[in-house]
Amino acid sequence: MGESNDSDIAAVLLGFIGLDKTQRDEFMGQLNEFIYVSSRQKRKLVESWLEACRESADPAANMIAESLAEYAARDRKSVKRRSAKQRTTEDDDATSSS
Repeated sequence: MGESNDSDIAAVLLGFIGLDKTQRDEFMGQLNEFIYVSSRQKRKLVESWLEACRESADPAANMIAESLAEYAARDRKSVKRRSAKQRTTEDDDATSSS
């Protein structure tokens, strides 16, 4: 795991320990739900969490939503690049086997 991921995880864990017992229980319930739902339901959950963060009066919640939006944009670009590279490799393999 890279240093960037370590700091992201540490930030989440520090946020978790700042919650009271009721909030920790709610967090664990929502995390558990997220783990076991379909991809479509995960996207809906993420969208609802993002919306809640965007609408929050808490500047930290706003920053999280903004940060995730930036991450998602970068991630989509890297997925597109990997997909394009994979298609090119598959095309090259198909051409060389002909």
